[in-house]
Amino acid sequence: MVIRQATEADIVKASRLWLEMLAEMAPQFNTPNVSWWRKIAANGMRRGDYFLLVADEGGRIVGFVDWFLSPEPGTGKVHAVGRYLYLKPEYRGNKVGKEMLDRAILHAKENGAKGIDVFCEDTEKDMWEKWGFKQRCRLLHKEV
Repeated sequence: MVIRQATEADIVKASRLWLEMLAEMAPQFNTPNVSWWRKIAANGMRRGDYFLLVADEGGRIVGFVDWFLSPEPGTGKVHAVGRYLYLKPEYRGNKVGKEMLDRAILHAKENGAKGIDVFCEDTEKDMWEKWGFKQRCRLLHKEV
């Protein structure tokens, strides 16, 4: 297993995993738009503010973690804002997910991030807290 920075060529494979992740972790999101995900990833890679690491098992993408680097005027710091961390179920429990996260954090720090923020569902909160994250705010949503 190799954990590496993805290229634009990996976006389609990673987006298929993204769809698997949503089906498993957030089935209530019943209309995901994979073309938007791919476009956001490709445009962010070109700008240099979006990063995607993949877990590659012999050319097969089995996991990914992605984030944006974002200057936060309120704190005066660059934050790495995590979007997703996903690993196919058969690869879980052997520290690959933690290794992907550690690599992502290191890469974010090397690129100026002073903090890491992640969005997570309530079902994921224990995992993130186990890895040293603390709840700082709550994101609320309303359909309009």
